[in-house]
Amino acid sequence: MQIKKIGRYLLDNQACDRKDVTAALEKQSNFESQGKYKSMGEIMVASQTLAPEDLERGLHQQWTDMLSAADLFKSLSVEQVSQIAQAAEDRTIPKNTILFSQGDPGETYWLVISGGVRVYRHTDEGTEVELAQLQAEDGFGEMSLLTGEPRSASVQTVRASRFLVINKNDFDQVVSTSLELTVAFAKILAERLARGNVSLEAASAKERAYQRFVSDYQAGPQFELIGKSRLVDKLRKQSKTFAANKKPVLIFGPPGTEKSSVSWHIHKAGGSPEAPFLLVDIKNVKLIRQSEASSSSDPLQVELAQDSTLFGHLRNAFSFAKTNRLGLLQVGSGGTVVINNIESLAPSIQGKLAAFIGTGRFLPLGGREEIYSEVRIICSTSADLQVLAENGDFNNDLYGLLAEQTLMVPTLRRRKKDLGLLVDNLVEHYSRQLGKSVKGVDQKGYNEIMGYDWPGNMDELEVVVRRAVHLASNEKLTPEDLFIGLTPTIDNFTFNLLQLDKVRKIFKNTWYPASVQLVSGVFFLSIFYLGFWGKQDPDNNVSMVLAWGIWEPMVIISTLFVARAWCGVCPVGALSSLCSRYFSLKLSVPQFLRKYGFYLSGIGLGIIIWFEVAAHMVSSPRFTAFLITAIAVPAIILGVFFQRRTWCRYLCPLGKMVGIFSSASIVELRANYGICNNDCLTHSCYTGGQECQSGCPMFEGPFSLRSNVDCIYCGNCIKNCPNQSPQMNLRLPGYELWASRRFEKPVVFLVPMIMSTQIFRGLVEAGYLNYFLERGINRSFMLLVLLATVTALVFLAVKSSERLMLQGSSHKKGISAGMLSYSLLFLAVAFEVAYHLERLLLLGGQILPVLGRQLGMNWEALGASGAPWAITTLQVMLVLVGGMGALMVLKRIYRDSLKGNPTKIPFAWRLPVVLATICYIWLFIAG
Repeated sequence: MQIKKIGRYLLDNQACDRKDVTAALEKQSNFESQGKYKSMGEIMVASQTLAPEDLERGLHQQWTDMLSAADLFKSLSVEQVSQIAQAAEDRTIPKNTILFSQGDPGETYWLVISGGVRVYRHTDEGTEVELAQLQAEDGFGEMSLLTGEPRSASVQTVRASRFLVINKNDFDQVVSTSLELTVAFAKILAERLARGNVSLEAASAKERAYQRFVSDYQAGPQFELIGKSRLVDKLRKQSKTFAANKKPVLIFGPPGTEKSSVSWHIHKAGGSPEAPFLLVDIKNVKLIRQSEASSSSDPLQVELAQDSTLFGHLRNAFSFAKTNRLGLLQVGSGGTVVINNIESLAPSIQGKLAAFIGTGRFLPLGGREEIYSEVRIICSTSADLQVLAENGDFNNDLYGLLAEQTLMVPTLRRRKKDLGLLVDNLVEHYSRQLGKSVKGVDQKGYNEIMGYDWPGNMDELEVVVRRAVHLASNEKLTPEDLFIGLTPTIDNFTFNLLQLDKVRKIFKNTWYPASVQLVSGVFFLSIFYLGFWGKQDPDNNVSMVLAWGIWEPMVIISTLFVARAWCGVCPVGALSSLCSRYFSLKLSVPQFLRKYGFYLSGIGLGIIIWFEVAAHMVSSPRFTAFLITAIAVPAIILGVFFQRRTWCRYLCPLGKMVGIFSSASIVELRANYGICNNDCLTHSCYTGGQECQSGCPMFEGPFSLRSNVDCIYCGNCIKNCPNQSPQMNLRLPGYELWASRRFEKPVVFLVPMIMSTQIFRGLVEAGYLNYFLERGINRSFMLLVLLATVTALVFLAVKSSERLMLQGSSHKKGISAGMLSYSLLFLAVAFEVAYHLERLLLLGGQILPVLGRQLGMNWEALGASGAPWAITTLQVMLVLVGGMGALMVLKRIYRDSLKGNPTKIPFAWRLPVVLATICYIWLFIAG
């Protein structure tokens, strides 16, 4: 709609003639030359060339058209807008007048008729940040008009301006007299709130990041450059030297190092710490459209966003630029602008930045007049700009300007001397911020901090310490509070199952996992009762089929599809949790168990396997019931003394085996680490929340999960997390094995031991040990010999491979115990699945005949079992798949260890996998 000037409305209504309008315009111009402002209508009425009622009618028509074009009213009919216009008034405001301030009551809606205003707000630190400049036909104060909410920003005129103003009381009175208007504005408000909710939900992390960005404008980084090491002293001296001039500075350092802190140090040392200090990660700037946040990675969009962020833009510089925007170089004049990740700056903007550094002048997008700014430029990067410039991937002129003053920020690994000071400073800061009284780190926690190399540098340290302070229940941080370790990489080929409403509802349901635990509890009680008090003939006791033909095979096979979910519904774990919650002393877990528990669980697994074979447990109901008792009793005892599921986390042999096998699963539970590390301050997934009072029973949280080993899929974190950070991803099987950033000790230790027990079971069932058994040699002795033999073979294979040179390379890297264990794990899982598949297909199919015999009925015809040759074929195929998977894992780990070097892996390194595969196939065929 074309909005006409008031003179045109008066002429159209024949309220005056053109001569009167021309004369009024001349008088208006004379008033303006005297620094005064009078509206043309006011002048004509005063000179009696226009009747007041004609002016009122013309203004009403103009205001109706103006309001109809405004966003708030454009969905209304002309008649409805005309009613609203009756409540409007015309105001003329002088230059530099504050219309309202941030926090003032929301009482008016303003529409600019002529002139202009600036919208700004003050941060918590008192810094003024300009948000927008508005011109004719722009409106502001919409939500105040609709809801009466306080002003979220301040507005000031930048020149003498005229406004159409609607007071909320008058607006409410007009709306209340018309049912149609009431319904229309209720709908408008609902739509705006709905859009706002969707926008906030979709971009909550981004909004919080923006708030942090704004608060950093003047305050600078949270922490000073702390440390007493030689490296930090050298960095301070260089920074002071560079701060003495206004030349640009390039700060290089690996990801996570204190590049922003060094920038702040240079800014402060430059002599004007009160001047603007603006930081921007140029890699992540976005263009904000009128109704949605642009997430496009289109190069043109990126270039426009970067140009606008640094240099600003004028209104209508591009299609969705509805207001002017000041760039950082203009806002930061007299201070410092820090551009992080400078290597991500678009080539054209690199040239524009180089020109600005040389001249001090720049042209905003859509502008015609250059703007001068005296600002220091500091750029940071983790890339080698010299190599990029030599390859033509970075502007040579810009690199030449930046390279004159370059600083190198060392990693934390090289600054272990400063680590104590850094940690103490972080603890003090976060303790004050979170309202805690934590006063440092105990010696055991400090030892863990010093024993880690912190590849994520300061960023990683900040996240770990902040989380530890929040979780701490003592005056000093303990190892239980510290979750140290790099977050894992997430497979690109994943699908988050929690996006499916039905799956999410299962885990959010208050009856999960309790309802399943109740069913499994009845299942275990049946085995327990029938084992001790039922018939001891295995052919007439269904507990044998339930335990060894159904339960154990299903648990092992399920690890491929649902990871360690069985442990989440295990009745033994439920008993442990029950005792821990209601009857426990809630003691902290001893450091001994935390550090060496997996060795004990490995020994326990060996004892169970030996007992299974030596005592013929598969055919003994009483020994089977005794096994359940032997697992349940220590779980209950530990639950009475210690917090959470101490037994399940550190000592359960079967749970640890299932957990290790879960590393090859097609499912993983991880987190949105960006939300966990940056936006979450409650960590309710670990501590407990409103929906589920219990936190993680396994002393973990999604924020710390790097593998499937210790996650039991109980769903507590999914119930508790308000940000929906947990993700249950479908992934490639075995991805976790080759994507791990470090080799976990429990896996490295337990895989050879598990394989030893597998070979032992295979030899017994194939009859190869009958010769020794007939001569009275104890089975336990043979198992120990086999364990020692396999461990020695693995050790020799590793040590011999370490001597090999990489073909065609100068690297002296050989296969490690971690490489071998992680690759062989895939094969071990295949063997275990194949081994228990036989029991499922043979013994499991006899549940009805055995139950019939136990009840005195003849149900033999209802039995089912697979053909031996078919079962053997399936077992061999599974082992072959496991062998190929193990070789693939070994290849990926090997390639990653060489940073993608395509050198072919030596056959000698693949030999242990090949030999183990052949051995397993031979055992199944012979058995």
